[in-house]
Amino acid sequence: MNYTTTLAFANEVKSIIDDYWKLIITNEQLTEKIKILFSDVDNRGLALRGTAFTKSFSKVLGKKRIVVLKETLKSIDAKLYNKLM
Repeated sequence: MNYTTTLAFANEVKSIIDDYWKLIITNEQLTEKIKILFSDVDNRGLALRGTAFTKSFSKVLGKKRIVVLKETLKSIDAKLYNKLM
């Protein structure tokens, strides 16, 4: 799925992480959903600027969700996401 705004993309990622925290989805499902979302270069561009998340994306997710997202992305592709700040 291709998102056109950072807000829409951030809300989708937030919803997925919230489902994981509520035990609605497993860690494997979380990883797969995040992998699908971030496999699209345009989506990745909405969330990342270099090795940092954009301020608007980070603001929607919050600190704890960003930590979960970083860990998940690093487990998907450590070489690509290892330098995330």
